[in-house]
Amino acid sequence: MAGTTATSDVETDLAHLVNGSWLTPSTDETIDIVNPATEEVIAQVPVATPRDAELAITAARTAFDEGPWPRMSGAERGKVLRQFADALWEHRETLVDIAVRQGGCTIGQARGMQVYFPIQQMYRYADLAEQEMVERTYIGGGSMSVGAGPSVGHSIVKREPAGVVSAITPFNYPTLLNLQKVGPALAAGCAVVLKPTEYICRDAHEIARIALEYTDLPPGVLNVLLGGKGDVGEMMSSHPMVDQVSFTGSTHTGRRIMASASQTIKRVTLELGGKSANIVFADADLEKVLQPDSALVIRHCGQGCGHWTRVLVEESLHDELVERMVARAKTVVVGDPMDPATEMGPLVNQAQWERVKGYIESGIDEGATLLAGGGRPAGIDLGYYLEPTVFDDTTSEMKIFQEEIFGPVVSVQSFTTEEEAVRLANDSIYGLNGAVWSGDLARGLRVANAVRTGSITVNGGGAEEAGLPYGGYKQSGLGREFGEWGFNEYTELKTIKYVAN
Repeated sequence: MAGTTATSDVETDLAHLVNGSWLTPSTDETIDIVNPATEEVIAQVPVATPRDAELAITAARTAFDEGPWPRMSGAERGKVLRQFADALWEHRETLVDIAVRQGGCTIGQARGMQVYFPIQQMYRYADLAEQEMVERTYIGGGSMSVGAGPSVGHSIVKREPAGVVSAITPFNYPTLLNLQKVGPALAAGCAVVLKPTEYICRDAHEIARIALEYTDLPPGVLNVLLGGKGDVGEMMSSHPMVDQVSFTGSTHTGRRIMASASQTIKRVTLELGGKSANIVFADADLEKVLQPDSALVIRHCGQGCGHWTRVLVEESLHDELVERMVARAKTVVVGDPMDPATEMGPLVNQAQWERVKGYIESGIDEGATLLAGGGRPAGIDLGYYLEPTVFDDTTSEMKIFQEEIFGPVVSVQSFTTEEEAVRLANDSIYGLNGAVWSGDLARGLRVANAVRTGSITVNGGGAEEAGLPYGGYKQSGLGREFGEWGFNEYTELKTIKYVAN
């Protein structure tokens, strides 16, 4: 692949947002943001240092302990969040352009899950902010004090903001994941320090600019650090002034964050890796299975923790399903993500390209059969592109079956009984997502209940309810995101007991 080259319009005026103003970087070091489709440098961001993190955390602590935000009424916070959502929507096409140019997702995907969807969620969090934080009120009953006379006891169970939140996000769905942490945390009354991944953070700067210029957020309530590396993440996970860490990313990094946070017993929300099973029974409607490309992994070039990357197919249907998967893989339109006809863009950078290519080579070395893809698309010599890839004859011991690849690679394994399908699906350290396809709905629901995973669909269905909880079992994480469940992650429960005189 060609080396990266700078274009004449490289953005260089990016900065950290700390305590309500742009922070002069404490170092001259910068990180290049590279367009993965062209390999051109499109922006240079300052590298956040532990000193910058200290300033941001201190600003958030002061804003939470002394500022108005956590003491505002829910209606007041909701009004500000509605300002935020309105301004984000007004600038949505700028965010779409950033998503395509810095991340390589197709423009259609950018206008969906990458940008439009998370802005819609901000309105939902504005609604949640306005809700009463009192859970329950108990009236009546005698005093529990030994020797005390009869009295009327009252108790209130309420939710309060958790405090200062360190939000750390990955590269694959940056606008979605940044807003998915910032939105509910702010709605609950928390103060936030956001650190996106260092090489995909142009959108985070735009979010910070919109918050600063178009909303009445008090200073220090939202702080954004660009270009922060592992030392900054370590500080944000361990700092004694931080009350909660919310992280989305790899399970490997999640373990480190959990260990760092344990030193001060912080609240931790982790949305980590996945290796989700896609279970197809012989009586499934193949048109439904194949129509949304759910038997392949092409959305955002496979860079999603919830992708169904293990296809488990009943033996009698195996040959037909695989034949149709391979045929479809060969027709996927791979290319310029700005072209509306493109179905799959590039991987995010060269390191990710090499990582995924390494998994493909390991699958071949371990004896799996490569049926489609595995290399660069013909005629594309620039950009971090890979073909949609299908492996057959995989076994549970193979790396491509067990480890999260985060690329357009799917592995196929056959089964003969329902019990074997469930066993194979659960043969993973992960439990994030999944799918079941069967003409027998009772069986589909039975299998869905038996698979240990945070989310699963049966026959591709489900209510179109964006506020449903999302998160994982096992090493796929802790806690849930989206809707009221995601909102509650940023709150503490308090019980107040008192006696009426």
